[in-house]
Amino acid sequence: MDNKKLEALCKSIHREPVVQ
Repeated sequence: MDNKKLEALCKSIHREPVVQ
């Protein structure tokens, strides 16, 4: 997996937390 993609995903989740 791409480290950058994981980082971007992490930042995205932190920016707008997803409520499950």
